[in-house]
Amino acid sequence: RDRFLDDSYRRETGRQGFYQVQAEAVAEVENLFGELEGTTFQSAMEGLWKAVQELQKEPESVVARTSLVETANTFIERCESITKQLKSFRQDINLRIENTVKRINDIGKRIDELNDIIRTEEAGNQEANDYRDERNKLLDELGGYVKMDYKEVRDGTVLVNIEGTQFITEFGVNEIGMRDTDDGLNLHTPVWNFDIND
Repeated sequence: RDRFLDDSYRRETGRQGFYQVQAEAVAEVENLFGELEGTTFQSAMEGLWKAVQELQKEPESVVARTSLVETANTFIERCESITKQLKSFRQDINLRIENTVKRINDIGKRIDELNDIIRTEEAGNQEANDYRDERNKLLDELGGYVKMDYKEVRDGTVLVNIEGTQFITEFGVNEIGMRDTDDGLNLHTPVWNFDIND
């Protein structure tokens, strides 16, 4: 393996993962609002505004009043449907965040175990190529989830930083936890476990 190519690959897969998740979320929200196909939410708002303007022209017209009530009911039903779908989407996002954080922590624990194995094997003048290959694959996968940098020290241990914070150290793994936002939406936010009580 080439260290330069590994670094480049892991950096680019992290960027690709970031933009892919963002694009999927935007596409899902656009789909909920019907902006790509079907009746758009904007057309529902325009229909309501048009019904209000028609009633303003003829306030005494029963037809205009009935039309406004029906259009308003349709608009409200559309709003309620979108709200329900957005709540479901939020739950899906929270579940994805939980699964991703769990996977990142699992990768960290396994790399830490492999560090110990490699250090022990190579201290006895044996090559630990299979364990190094497994560790490299895990680093590739980790690079797809987070912005990371890493270095290998003299004894064969790999130290990993995520977003500038130590993740895998000589002494173990600083695991990532979750905190819910306090804005009423209760979205999961990944945080370092040592920051949870701050």
